[in-house]
Amino acid sequence: MPTITLSSTGLEFSGGLIQTTKPVFMHPTTVGSSYGGGYYVGSLYALGYSYFLVAASSSAETTSTWGEYGTEINLRRGMDGYNNTENLVNDASSNGRTYGAASYCWNLSHNGYTDWYLPSIHELILLHTAASNLPAGQGLSSGLYWSSNFAGPALQTSYFAHAIRLSNNTNSLSNTPLPQTNYVTRNTTAYVRPFRRVAI
Repeated sequence: MPTITLSSTGLEFSGGLIQTTKPVFMHPTTVGSSYGGGYYVGSLYALGYSYFLVAASSSAETTSTWGEYGTEINLRRGMDGYNNTENLVNDASSNGRTYGAASYCWNLSHNGYTDWYLPSIHELILLHTAASNLPAGQGLSSGLYWSSNFAGPALQTSYFAHAIRLSNNTNSLSNTPLPQTNYVTRNTTAYVRPFRRVAI
């Protein structure tokens, strides 16, 4: 009877035949489940592609300023946090600028992955929705979290970026289930929860 062994090249049969193995793509099971180096918080369609979104574990959470208070930049990507972060990091490199929250995420190595980024407002809202399904110890802090979106009152966008208070159950201003979003001065220290994404 032929024997079958598993080696680094695949399944090896005693007759010399080798069946190479292929990676199996596993879909996340439920919101809040462990997946891809963190926790699955939902799916998003951006720039023609669909992604599973993964929030890093609480051990990767930090605090930082957003950076570049008083500097006007022309980077707006809306819901795509990965491209927002990449643009900020490239702008920092090209122009000698500092974006603390974005750089922390971009340079992070966590749970075997190095493709983390600062999430957009829309991605943070998914984290807010998923918060009640996260395992014990993975909850959200009772403060503001930076997004990768900058914005502010008219003629003052160079001083503000968007931050979201994720731990609130409702938006206190409108009594809706969405978290409260704020224009926050970029030199304020707020929480940072890195994200990564997996193409569907």
